[in-house]
Amino acid sequence: MNVAWDADLRSVTANDDQLASALTHVVADGPASGTRVTLVQCYRGFHSRILLDRGMDIGTTWYRGTPLSWTSSRGERPAGSTDDDQGWHLGWAGGLLTTCGLLNAGEPSEGHGQHGRYTDQPAERVSIDRRHGAAALSDDVIVRGEIREGDALGRGLLLRRTLRFSTVRPEIQVTDVTENESSQPAQAPILYHLNFGYPFLRPDSATDAAIRRSTQIEGEPRAFPRSMGEPNDEPDEVFEHDVEADRDGWASMTLTGGTVPWSVAVRWDTAELPRVFTWRRRQRGSYVQAIEPANCSVLGRLADRSAGRAPILEPGESRTTQLAISVSEGI
Repeated sequence: MNVAWDADLRSVTANDDQLASALTHVVADGPASGTRVTLVQCYRGFHSRILLDRGMDIGTTWYRGTPLSWTSSRGERPAGSTDDDQGWHLGWAGGLLTTCGLLNAGEPSEGHGQHGRYTDQPAERVSIDRRHGAAALSDDVIVRGEIREGDALGRGLLLRRTLRFSTVRPEIQVTDVTENESSQPAQAPILYHLNFGYPFLRPDSATDAAIRRSTQIEGEPRAFPRSMGEPNDEPDEVFEHDVEADRDGWASMTLTGGTVPWSVAVRWDTAELPRVFTWRRRQRGSYVQAIEPANCSVLGRLADRSAGRAPILEPGESRTTQLAISVSEGI
């Protein structure tokens, strides 16, 4: 790359959207017909679909022409497909990020279905901003919105989401501020389900982190396998990991690509996300690895209270959860 010419590229572009664009549209046909999507495309960065009617979760995501995320057999579809048991699977699109919560995460519990109803909530007050940095071509695209969860009889939980896409480096930053607007304490679990699939994910893809201990939750008993492995008919595997954080309190987990010369790192602030899980499914036709920072278990809200580890927000209290997804090249 000619660095001198690249630094002057802004002088030969007539529109900033040539470097980084964010366009909102309504899907015209198929199962997701009528839903709002913001498509973000960044020079040097990710191309991602933000699903505005699914809690501003991040759908299909590509990097350098390679699909990075996993897409479920259901694909994109409208909210409202869940029920109070296992119905989450009926409407799950997959995508790069699915948020689980805000009243339950993990197994169905106390009338709340698997992984809760967050991803069934539409975003409100959505805005798109662009930040010009001092460095050449440093246009960050910032998408903000609000997501509410509760019932008709009073205020509940409000989540203010900020998604920041960088053009300086391939990175997405997620910052969520969750506030309890009700007059009662609220159990407020949150789990970030980050899903990676083929062709980025291959049998020789490996998971790397400063893991001190891994505890198996589902699957055939064995030590945590760092390599993805070939498609097979074995049961899904779920592990919880104790990952050492850096001096700033951030932990990270890296997944290498199989045939592409780069890796993806998921980093999270352990101050409010002290736990992390991995989910691996290698069955034919459903080949996926997930990295899941969380403030809760995957056993449901009752199990968390019984263990004395339930995340509670008092009336008027708020918390900030942060994570980032980035690519490193030349591995």
